[in-house]
Amino acid sequence: MHRFFGILILIFLLHGCSSSESIINNADKQNTVAEVHNESKGVFYKIENNQNTIYLFGSIHTANRDLHPLKPEVEAAFTESDYVAVELDYKNIDLTKWNELNKEFGLLKSGTIDHYLSPKTREHFNEFLSTYQIRENDINQLQPWNLNHYIQATVAAEEGFSPDFGIEEYFLSRAPVEEKSILQLESYEDFFYVWGQLPIETQLLELEDTLKQPEKAIVELEQLMDAWIAGDISQLATFRQASELDGADPHDLKEFYIRFFEERDLKMANKIEELLNSKDNKVIFATVGVLHLVGEDSIVEVLRSRGYKVQNIFDTL
Repeated sequence: MHRFFGILILIFLLHGCSSSESIINNADKQNTVAEVHNESKGVFYKIENNQNTIYLFGSIHTANRDLHPLKPEVEAAFTESDYVAVELDYKNIDLTKWNELNKEFGLLKSGTIDHYLSPKTREHFNEFLSTYQIRENDINQLQPWNLNHYIQATVAAEEGFSPDFGIEEYFLSRAPVEEKSILQLESYEDFFYVWGQLPIETQLLELEDTLKQPEKAIVELEQLMDAWIAGDISQLATFRQASELDGADPHDLKEFYIRFFEERDLKMANKIEELLNSKDNKVIFATVGVLHLVGEDSIVEVLRSRGYKVQNIFDTL
């Protein structure tokens, strides 16, 4: 199982419940790193129907400065838009609802994580706590999947990765300034259901795998970013493929893959279709995780199968 799934989703766990401002402003993102490489290409589509226009831009939720600047075509589409659509609007989160779901799906029902750890995994866990000076009592009631994400995010932050450099943060922080309304394509329940339904045995295997080699998540995230910067759709699609995890039931992994990608992509495609068929004459800039826009059964392929013309903007330049 790709370790970076946890890092990609961590924006909603760590950043979503905070009202803190970005650690760098948007001008820094677009200008400070301009000397590092040319503008990042990303994955960028346009759909028109019933006098509505939707731009679909693939996001990386957690990144470093290398993700910026973006192509001018992306910036122009955002400027043109009336609305910004995201998976979850973490800047206006219902904390009561969020905390209820986190209690149900994200925390152990009783006891602590120590009850589930093998002696070797406990040793790795102690090393993590010591290295990053984290108090065990602060995190020992997290479900294994939740703790795994916490560890990945902690390691990523140490290496300079942050949701503050992610695509959602860049556009969501601009939306109120530029008077753009925000739309949400998913629900809080969708988010927690994906992880809460993963058998605890599989959660523990992934946690053990991360604790043994936490740096591998960073390597995979860097590879994902390289493909995203180059706009390499074929390479990005390989990250979407279901993968193996030593000791895990292949059926459980397949079920997780279906929930994480196919079910969520179908729901988001339905929402996008609803917006395309509205009578509001909207221009919407939608940014969702890039892996939801590539490969079989992705949002793009679902909409194409329904007869919509989904245009790759960079193919026409």
